Amino acid sequence: MKSLTMYYATVTNNEDEDTKGKVQVRILPEFKDIKESMLPWASPFYSTGFSTTSQSMSIPEIGSKLYILADEKFRKFYYLQGAYVDGLFDWGAIDTALDAVTELSDKTYPSVDFTLLNDGSIRFNNRDTGDIGFLHNTGTYFIIDTDGYITVSEVSGNIVKLNSDGISIVDSNGNTITLSSTGMVIDDSNGNSIDMGTTSVKINGNLEILNS
Repeated sequence: MKSLTMYYATVTNNEDEDTKGKVQVRILPEFKDIKESMLPWASPFYSTGFSTTSQSMSIPEIGSKLYILADEKFRKFYYLQGAYVDGLFDWGAIDTALDAVTELSDKTYPSVDFTLLNDGSIRFNNRDTGDIGFLHNTGTYFIIDTDGYITVSEVSGNIVKLNSDGISIVDSNGNTITLSSTGMVIDDSNGNSIDMGTTSVKINGNLEILNS
């Protein structure tokens, strides 16, 4: 490949008819006066490799700021995934949002990688601990922690946990089901419980048997 020069650009169109990840770009200031229909299309530039078994694609949005690599005759264009724009990055907002994920053992900057989506949802992972998960804009989230344990927390307060102790389910009304190696325990919000252990079943509460 011939030498390439880096330029700053804005995405004007991302509807690539070939569905190859290309975007139409306006290189600034060189192409500031060129009609939009005449602007070039840039292909993705993958510096870390791309294979049939390992690939990733995130199409830049219209208005996104990118760095473009172009040959000396402006015939070949490639874009790098994103350009840092001073003033847009706000770790404080991400840090505050991730407070909701109480199982995230460490969210100390800069160990947490994240992607903030258009709707305010956040994909996150901690490079040091291995915690990884997704926080939806409604407050619902799931996380897989460093030990491989899973927590799903739904916005209305329903929570499911899967770990080495077993499975626990807690609904928003305070009813719980716990499954472990010794059996199953059901507790409701009224104080009634059923404890099914290895050798017996214990019932706490008024027992009423109805005939069908």
